[in-house]
Amino acid sequence: MAFCLAENVGATVTGVEYSGSLVTLARHRSEMKSLTDKVTFMEKDMRKLDFEPQSFDAILFWGSLVHVNAEDYLPMFRKAYDWLKPGGRLVMQGLIKSESDGTVTQEFKDYITRMCYKPITYSECLQFLSSSGLQLLEFKHRRDFYVQDSADTLDKVKKNWHKIITNVSKETLEKTVSIWEEKRRWAEDGALYICLLLAQRPLQEE
Repeated sequence: MAFCLAENVGATVTGVEYSGSLVTLARHRSEMKSLTDKVTFMEKDMRKLDFEPQSFDAILFWGSLVHVNAEDYLPMFRKAYDWLKPGGRLVMQGLIKSESDGTVTQEFKDYITRMCYKPITYSECLQFLSSSGLQLLEFKHRRDFYVQDSADTLDKVKKNWHKIITNVSKETLEKTVSIWEEKRRWAEDGALYICLLLAQRPLQEE
């Protein structure tokens, strides 16, 4: 995403990643693409970030908040509010769990624990957002996309099985297939789905 924004819209991007190995890889790719003047990567727990107020025109939480605890959402939304310039946008893509307790079985709890997922519900997300001072502009339920994306990924892996297996072990490949099969199953059941949220810091403070 960082490279896409830098290459396609000319954005200056600060990327934050918890994994040191992924930061090293991203920095290497940045050098290969000659984008070191446009893209900076930090190895950091995002909950411990500290930027100057009104530092950014836009902030993206791209599949990241699902790995933090529910009590971390409001502090992160408040930080985003502080870091955004007036009128600045917050974009969040993440996993949302069903509002229905009927879908939260022990099997589902075991699944999200294995995946290190800590999803919240749609209503919880909106409550945290409202309490932060950010204004909701749009919220898209992307359950059908999540189902289709899981199915498409599985199809690609299975069609290219023999090519892929030359680069990774059979055990790793089988584990990957199993993960995507579970993703598709929980998406089809409506227990877990992708959402896309767009919010902004108001132009004028109340």
